[in-house]
Amino acid sequence: MKQEIMTWLETQAATQEWLEKHYRGRMAYQTSRGKIFALSFSDYVDLWGLRKLKQVAKLIEEGKLTKRMRHPDRGWVLSWTSKEARETGVMNITTARILQRNSSKHRFYLKAGDTHTDTAKRKIGDAKRGKSLSEDHKQAIREARIGVAQSAGHKAKRIAAMKATKQRQREAKAQLAVQPA
Repeated sequence: MKQEIMTWLETQAATQEWLEKHYRGRMAYQTSRGKIFALSFSDYVDLWGLRKLKQVAKLIEEGKLTKRMRHPDRGWVLSWTSKEARETGVMNITTARILQRNSSKHRFYLKAGDTHTDTAKRKIGDAKRGKSLSEDHKQAIREARIGVAQSAGHKAKRIAAMKATKQRQREAKAQLAVQPA
């Protein structure tokens, strides 16, 4: 822990108690998600920095810290420094940082050129599958496609998908006919 933070923290019992509790909570959260938590308490306190710690102390005095920490955008969170750091699965002084929740969320949104993982694609598909579209939505899709010619490859894929669907339906129907009632 940096000397200036250590000296200041010795006079702030409530802040130190809150930090210890918060540290244990973050450790439990990350390890429950299968991450290796290699961040010591001293390193964790250093991530906060003196300026943020003074803000925490002031919020504790005013009784407003819980409200701030639960704020959907402005609450402070222990996050990763980058996507690459998150992929290592090891949270330590070089891969972790304290920032506002909104900044943490935006850090991991897809950027231009990024693609969803196969797991994410499957979850999106599962969520959408079987839900019918509203008439307005269908009309918007229809209007967007008017005048756009399909490529030969697209037509071939569509035809192959239709044939596969029909084949599955025939097989399911045949199996129902074979099974005794």
